[in-house]
Amino acid sequence: MATSRAQFLSTGLVPVPTTSEPCAICTGDLTAPVQLPCKHIYCTACVSTWLGQPGRNTCPTCRSKLFTLPQTEDLLPSTSRWAQVSRAVALTAIASEADLVHSIPTTQPRLDRAHAAARAYLSFDQTLVPTGPVTLDLAFLQAYVVAMGNLLPALAAVQDRSYTRVQMTEWHQILGRLWTVLLEISPRRTFDAVGFPEIMTDRLRTHMDLRGYYPGRMAALDVRLSADDSPRGDLVTLLRFLAHVSRDRQEEMEGRARTAERMAAGRERVRREESRCAVM
Repeated sequence: MATSRAQFLSTGLVPVPTTSEPCAICTGDLTAPVQLPCKHIYCTACVSTWLGQPGRNTCPTCRSKLFTLPQTEDLLPSTSRWAQVSRAVALTAIASEADLVHSIPTTQPRLDRAHAAARAYLSFDQTLVPTGPVTLDLAFLQAYVVAMGNLLPALAAVQDRSYTRVQMTEWHQILGRLWTVLLEISPRRTFDAVGFPEIMTDRLRTHMDLRGYYPGRMAALDVRLSADDSPRGDLVTLLRFLAHVSRDRQEEMEGRARTAERMAAGRERVRREESRCAVM
């Protein structure tokens, strides 16, 4: 079972082919259908919204537990972090042509799942700092950069620290440059999760300086970002989120590999037993 809401929303929703059965939440035709571990199928947006609400960590149909709720989760919608993020989501427009968003290619179904994970992370898991090595899979991270990149300025507006027009332009430029920096990293490069935000911030600053962005752009942006309620601002929040979902996915894949190994070992034992019985 996934350990957190963000982990489940990033790795636990399994895309499946569209079926003739309606979504049990919206009762309409399935849109970007995903299957839960209990085998029930829903629209990605419907089940993500359901599981994104405080106190909900079960399948809407059979109530199977899907992940562990944080002990400190605030269940008062009027004052919770979740309420702020929900308002930010309402302000966020995810482009239907996802490959045009920040010039980072992705697909709408992946963007929907990434947006749900970003919402859960900002609402409930932002204080969790991932530890250990993380391996970057850029094909997986594309949608997560776009989703969190869209959501953070909207959250800033809800928190009365709205970006100016110039700052929004700079934010979009930084997202595009960040993706370029990530592409320059050797495939499957491993980083320490704790140090990843600082390493990438330094790489991004160097990249922008070398390519002629006017001096002081990153320094000025750092001053603005440091005013956020997170330790070092929106840029670091984004980078921590990428480390968080990368670590979650890595743990999920390692768990699947261990399960596959156990199943293969079990099948081998059965084969040997059958061979022994056939000889006898």
